[in-house]
Amino acid sequence: MFFNTGGNADVKYYVGKAMYSTDTWCVTTNGDFSDYLYLYFKSIRGELDRKFFHGSGLKHLQKDLLKQEKIYIPEKEEISQFNILLRPMFDIISENKIENQRLKSLKEFILPLLMNGQINVDDIEI
Repeated sequence: MFFNTGGNADVKYYVGKAMYSTDTWCVTTNGDFSDYLYLYFKSIRGELDRKFFHGSGLKHLQKDLLKQEKIYIPEKEEISQFNILLRPMFDIISENKIENQRLKSLKEFILPLLMNGQINVDDIEI
C-alpha cells in the first residue's frame, strides 16, 4: 500500500516491485491482510484526511498518529473467507487495468496515423 504523505489523504495498492516518490509512505503487511487493509484504509480516506493530516500550509501525514490507530485484525478464518471472495475480483480489476493501458497505448499509436491520413478506416467493417 502507498499513502500520500503530503497534501490530501489517498491510498494506492500495487502488487510487485514498484518505485515511489519521497512524498509516499509504503506499508506492507504480514500474512494475508494486504487486501483487507487496503480496502479498510480506502474506506476511511476522509477520516485519514481529517485525523492524520496536519500542517499550517501543505498538510502532511502524521505517521506516528496513524501508527497508534487501533485497527480490527480479523481472525484467520475471517481473513481466509474475505480473501476467497475478494481475490478473484482484484484479479479482474488488475487484468482490466493492464488491458486499459494496452488499449490506451494502441490508441496513442493509431490516432496520429488516422489524423495525418497514413491509414484509412472507411472500408473496415465492425
